[in-house]
Amino acid sequence: MSTMVKIPAAVVGYLRESACGELDDASDAFTKTIRVGSPTPQPFIEHRGYFNAVCALLDELGWLPTEPPADIEINLGEHQTVLLTVTREAREAAEHAYKEIEKVKDPGKRQQLTERTHALRNFTLTVETQARRLSYDPGPTRVRTVEDLGAAINACLKEYELTAEEMAEVSTIDPVDPDAIRALEHGESKITLKQTLRLLNMLGLNVDLSRRQPTPAQTRRHRTPPLLLRAWIQPPLRSGLITVLAIAAQGISANAAFPDREQHPDWYSDPRRNLEAACAVLDVIGWADTEQGTDIEIDLHEHHGALEEALESVLRTAESDLNEADTVDAERIAEGQAPQKQATVERVQALREYAASAKAQIQALKASQR
Repeated sequence: MSTMVKIPAAVVGYLRESACGELDDASDAFTKTIRVGSPTPQPFIEHRGYFNAVCALLDELGWLPTEPPADIEINLGEHQTVLLTVTREAREAAEHAYKEIEKVKDPGKRQQLTERTHALRNFTLTVETQARRLSYDPGPTRVRTVEDLGAAINACLKEYELTAEEMAEVSTIDPVDPDAIRALEHGESKITLKQTLRLLNMLGLNVDLSRRQPTPAQTRRHRTPPLLLRAWIQPPLRSGLITVLAIAAQGISANAAFPDREQHPDWYSDPRRNLEAACAVLDVIGWADTEQGTDIEIDLHEHHGALEEALESVLRTAESDLNEADTVDAERIAEGQAPQKQATVERVQALREYAASAKAQIQALKASQR
């Protein structure tokens, strides 16, 4: 059935409030799971995904109330997990308050509690029922003709046990005539492209466009050599990337502490972008150090921003180590250990040279994109 679900204006505000609560929880989770140099990324990855999902739902609901409140239609296929969570939590809060309704003396507030609880009960039932109907997945289908499209629609209608008339009844936005649906099933196009796309969306079918030949931009991209990450640079680079993650997580958590945070979704933009970029590089090079590392090539088009930030962090740490080398050696000698300043000097010099080479490659890429 349709992947779109209508959220009545009467419950939008309650879902927004519940989603903001989830955002606070996700932000707190960042500060508890992210640790500089942490070799166990799985908890952070889970919190990262959930945080992004909550933000995406708030983007749909609106971070601020609208006047007058309006119904909202969103794609359940994209937001199912978070929407179900915030809906159930909003209903639980309403049910809890409703149990205490006898203690409420104001008739107006009693009426508001009653309407809130009934609205959330009805919406919870609606969204849970519709979520169960999204389990059907026909798999990818290549469509090159109207006949191919009609066959895909026909298969979907049979799976849902729906007739053209029943499908037309639920297409309340930009209605489609049953005869037009039947014609489309048989490879005849009698409706607009907008109506066709709307019909596909209601059937839970995504439209993905792909090129048979690479675009000029893609051709230029493949001509740009990747950055070679030597095995020895990966451990310090990994630490630099996790530092970038820590800074992004702290930014998210700090923003969540402000009482008017929902009025400024832009506050989360930079931390979200930096967090995702650093995670993407760690997904490529691995989150934990390995005993036998190997050289890795990485796409600069996709990852140059995070790599540049991480290299800056690596250099700052290296320069700090160099500045403290004499003090560290004095402490080591006092404890009967061998000095290591020379090794530190050589390590820092190697990092400087690698960072300079990598930055030159990144700058050349940026220049080519202007």
